[in-house]
Amino acid sequence: MGIQETNRNFAIGLDARMISHSGIGMRIRGLLKYLGPIAEKEKIQIYLFGDIKTIQNEGIVCHEFSGFKQNQNPITDKRKTIRNIKDFSYPVISYLTPIYSFSEFLGHPWMNQMDFLDIPHFNAPLIYLHKSIVTIHDLIPFRMKEFHSSFVKRIYMQIVFRLIRSFSKKVVSVSEHTTMDLESVFGFSKEETKLIYNGIDHSVFYPATTSEKKNFLKKYNLKEGYLLSVGIGKGHKNLNLVLDVLKTLWNSKLLKTKWVLGGTSEKIPDYLQSYTIGYEDQILPIKRLNLDELRCLYSCAGLLIFPSKYEGFGFPPLEAQACGCPVISSNATVMPEILQDSVLYFFPEDQADLENLLKDFLKNRSSMKKLIPKGKKNSARFSWKKASSETLEVYKNLLKKISK
Repeated sequence: MGIQETNRNFAIGLDARMISHSGIGMRIRGLLKYLGPIAEKEKIQIYLFGDIKTIQNEGIVCHEFSGFKQNQNPITDKRKTIRNIKDFSYPVISYLTPIYSFSEFLGHPWMNQMDFLDIPHFNAPLIYLHKSIVTIHDLIPFRMKEFHSSFVKRIYMQIVFRLIRSFSKKVVSVSEHTTMDLESVFGFSKEETKLIYNGIDHSVFYPATTSEKKNFLKKYNLKEGYLLSVGIGKGHKNLNLVLDVLKTLWNSKLLKTKWVLGGTSEKIPDYLQSYTIGYEDQILPIKRLNLDELRCLYSCAGLLIFPSKYEGFGFPPLEAQACGCPVISSNATVMPEILQDSVLYFFPEDQADLENLLKDFLKNRSSMKKLIPKGKKNSARFSWKKASSETLEVYKNLLKKISK
């Protein structure tokens, strides 16, 4: 008997503590935009475990969960159907356990009441691993050891990953590249994993209007057509390669444009500090922007340079493409899978390769414009609506097994 034929309602708990984080939080926010309403139509109620104020601050409509009443089904809301997404509200179970703490292994007592748990990162509650769907984003600590994690932390992660492989209900990966990494590092088979790509919020990322761009440029004292890089300040992002090339171009007077760094909290990343001496006026680290300004940041740029040595997915190039910004990217790890033929590639260790691309851009800026329609078409392949539907199918397939 399928889950639609049973009278039973189902409860799935989703760990939303990392909802305000960058990559992982973006996936949580994107899925929650669509997942709850479509799940409820299948008699599945999703409960969020986390801090209700943090969840609300990220734009998710939710309410405090007050507990199941005696003999009550897991779906506490009396509504049988959802009129539209805006009517939907997630019940939130307060769960304030710190990320990466020992107490995480114990989870939350209410997790025992869930049919399954959706854990968006590897830090799963081990005592509930047998009922957990775990999403793995990347294996950066194992592939980029020089930039991330101590030996002790890697040992801890190895233990957790092997437990996930042995006991979790399902492992979700965000790219084919991550799937292959799981296979090569931990021996996961493709049958043990489910690929569900991340999405892009196309209601946020689209070309800004002329008026929006004008106001943005004035606020940050910028001229349209600047060079842009976006990403957290960690060594594997490889921004030092870009800076080395830009210094050469600035020194030769070929380049007069500023380099804008997004996602850096108005601070040049520590590993770049020594590289920037004498070039501070040409570099603008910009604070974390609201979504409207982030759209303008991409829309006003002449080119996004994405030099990363390793990504599990890679949001910035897709966001830039959706906003009409051409992209050049390293050809490392997942990037050819995600970007296909919609960008120009360079080797992440080859300074001359990137320098030649930028010289071509500076000689003929219009040459990059041919990438704009390709980029828009490429970014359209990724949506949270699609990712939510695929996630729901994982839920349904697992729930069918317990509803027989």
